[in-house]
Amino acid sequence: MTANLTARGRKLVTIIDPHIKRDSNYFFYKENHDRDLFVHTKDGSEFDGWCWPGSSSYLDLTNPEARNHYSDTYMLDRYKVGCALCFSVIVIPLLHL
Repeated sequence: MTANLTARGRKLVTIIDPHIKRDSNYFFYKENHDRDLFVHTKDGSEFDGWCWPGSSSYLDLTNPEARNHYSDTYMLDRYKVGCALCFSVIVIPLLHL
């Protein structure tokens, strides 16, 4: 799809949301789950919320390690973008501490 868009001179904007689809085959979910970087419930289990991809986990952005891993994932040397004319919008929620 991205090659088709690029060939037509179109640009692609990806949106990077703070909720992560709960799927052990999705590299970003697995990385954060294995590092225990998601929000937990009061009983200590990983919070399971719902958003447009379905069952989702949310990064604990109060944890500096989670913030660092989240931002490092979108560094140019690691970010998996499929075309030269792609742009990303990272959605970061405001935290009220």
